[in-house]
Amino acid sequence: MIKKLYIKNYALIKEANIDFSSGFNVISGETGSGKSIILDALSQLLGKRTHRFVVNKEKCIIEGTFKVNEKFVYLFKKHDIDFHEDTIIRKEINSSGKNRNFINDTPVLLNTLAQFANKQIEIFTQDNSDFIKNEKNRFKIIDNFSNSSKSLIEYQTEFFNYQNIKKELEIIKNNGRLTEIELDFLKYQHNELENANLENEDKESIENKISFLENIDNINLLLNECKAIIEDEETGLITQLNKLYNKLIKVNNFNELGKRVNSLSIELDDINHELRAIYSHEEHDTNKLSILYKRIDIINNLLQKHNLNSINELLELKRKLYSKIELSKSFEELVVKKKKEKEISKGKLIKLADNLFNERIHISKKLKQNIEKLLQKLGIQYSKFSIIQKTKEEFNKYGNTNLDFYFSANKGKKEQDLTKIASGGELSRLMIVIKYITSKKSQIDTLIFDEIDSGVSGEIASLMGNMMKKISKEKQLIVISHIPQIASQGDHHLKVNKIISHNNTFSQINKLNDKERINEIAKLLSGKNITSAAIKNAVELLNQ
Repeated sequence: MIKKLYIKNYALIKEANIDFSSGFNVISGETGSGKSIILDALSQLLGKRTHRFVVNKEKCIIEGTFKVNEKFVYLFKKHDIDFHEDTIIRKEINSSGKNRNFINDTPVLLNTLAQFANKQIEIFTQDNSDFIKNEKNRFKIIDNFSNSSKSLIEYQTEFFNYQNIKKELEIIKNNGRLTEIELDFLKYQHNELENANLENEDKESIENKISFLENIDNINLLLNECKAIIEDEETGLITQLNKLYNKLIKVNNFNELGKRVNSLSIELDDINHELRAIYSHEEHDTNKLSILYKRIDIINNLLQKHNLNSINELLELKRKLYSKIELSKSFEELVVKKKKEKEISKGKLIKLADNLFNERIHISKKLKQNIEKLLQKLGIQYSKFSIIQKTKEEFNKYGNTNLDFYFSANKGKKEQDLTKIASGGELSRLMIVIKYITSKKSQIDTLIFDEIDSGVSGEIASLMGNMMKKISKEKQLIVISHIPQIASQGDHHLKVNKIISHNNTFSQINKLNDKERINEIAKLLSGKNITSAAIKNAVELLNQ
């Protein structure tokens, strides 16, 4: 659900902080006061593209704080965004057209913003039938109405398995069987790398050994000089340290110093032994340099030949060559195997799709009855609603059927495609009915109705308000309305006013207290001139 909405420098809104609560939130205000601006600003956070004319000269900021269910953690992980239960979505809009989007202070692309926000909020307007026109949403309506999603989950699991098998088969076919010449060339390259014995090889280590051996004469000369400095019986460092040690231990106060000198002598003796080992080891290994030259030449030639930079890359190339060779050998076998897997999966998919089809027929009958009954209560007395499924050869994540809604509002008239014949008012009432029926199952936490009650009044408006009230028990509901019978049903009421100050026009949003709310409902009943009768009726509506 949305908890807060902050708007700065957007159209008529200079700055606004709007707090939304759980339950039923009502927004009212005169035509042109700025109600649509709030909705438009919120739509920006849903990924709607910005029109420059709505932005003031200064930078525009729109920021929403959403309470997010942990079931959406996967979205945060997918886009490497820190998850917070109170997640902040922020959009910065410049008049130059340079816009920036953030989720929890992490910059995101517009489609990422839309992907996240559209799982939190749905917006419905009277002239917006996009929800119904989208076949995916029609499937969601049917499946949300169902008591069990087991069949759909089983189908989708097999559907994704089927898709993966098809992809694997395409990859195998695209690689294809190699010609004899191609296969021989790959074998030659692989054998060359195999014979090079590159495993556990280190090019830098070889080069360091070569450098050492190339300078062995100078190194041995240095070693001899070091040995002379350390070992000479008269002037050597060990001899001098021993003399110093013997003098120091004769004096009680210098015993500790004597021990330290002795430690130096022992350490120096160890160094001398290591120097001797180096000298004696390398002095007699005359062929090693030649061997290392040949080794580094082999490695460098292979790197140059394959345009690679390291031995690890050569080893990876060898692995890929081997895979291609083996794939070519078993090409026919793999194709037959994958085709068989594909046919088995398709057989399972057809059965599971048939199960879905039959379950949806059963569900559709119940849904049809519920929708028609509720539409009749909302004043469409002769409403007829049908759900038509038609099988097709292609599979998608919802089955192998096309799903259409058919509708008729008038007695004696045949049902037709809903999106082609229904009026704005009829679609509005239908959407309220559908959301009323399916709200418990929907994953969306917040629903927004933008004047979808236009054109109704009296008892019908009261019934629509009652339905909205029940929806708000399951979801956060934000309703923009001029209808007093609906506005009075809200748990919280926001008023939008147009303010003129210093030759500028601004929109101002305030949360109404109990007294202010009575006056607003009365105003909706009687107009600007609020009568005592309107006040009385407003109190009665609020107390119902």
